[in-house]
Amino acid sequence: KNTKGVDHMKIDLNNPRVILAHEIRESLSDVEFEGPELVAMAVGGSVSRGQADAFSDLELLCFWDVFPDVDTRQKLVDSIKAVLIFPIDDDQNEDNLILKDIQIDILHNTVDYYDNMIEDAWEFHLADYQTLGFLDTITYAYPLFGEDILNAWKEKTEVYPRELAINVIFDNLMKLHNGNIELYIQRDNPTEYYAQMVTIQRKLFNILSAINKTYAGGYKWMYPELEAMT
Repeated sequence: KNTKGVDHMKIDLNNPRVILAHEIRESLSDVEFEGPELVAMAVGGSVSRGQADAFSDLELLCFWDVFPDVDTRQKLVDSIKAVLIFPIDDDQNEDNLILKDIQIDILHNTVDYYDNMIEDAWEFHLADYQTLGFLDTITYAYPLFGEDILNAWKEKTEVYPRELAINVIFDNLMKLHNGNIELYIQRDNPTEYYAQMVTIQRKLFNILSAINKTYAGGYKWMYPELEAMT
């Protein structure tokens, strides 16, 4: 049962970023990496949600059998003839590129890592921001290849566990306080006042998301998600 009540396939296939994603997929179809194997790839972020605008980048999710080293990641960049914005940092799992005047953010991780993350969410009902963000990303992800892996994850995310919702609501309620907001008003400190307001709004949004059985993977899409809530 789809508990979220929204259309998760709103991606615009005519978006230049989607077209570029398919071109990248074709460029990598015959590439053999030494060691790690790229077993699945998907479009994520605003492009997969069909909410991309002129300022949006292309978020590519790369799923490997083992985590790729710097040489493997550099080979991927070279294979698609992109230019790195920053040098590859082996302590990070994201590479930022430019190709055809479009910024591409490539996120790397292993299938096992996400398998374990999903299993923990369903067994222990973990409510941390990283887990919820990944569940939200997978819900909307547009597969380029490795559909069997992604569809298995999507099948799980279709049903939001009641226990997970309870944990999200409880965790945010426990941390929900006014943060001495009156003090910042008295001290005429609008910066800290608004900072506290943002914190309060985010926790309320997390609670509303759990009640509406959506994962709330990022605050960037807070207002469209609020509009869709019943």
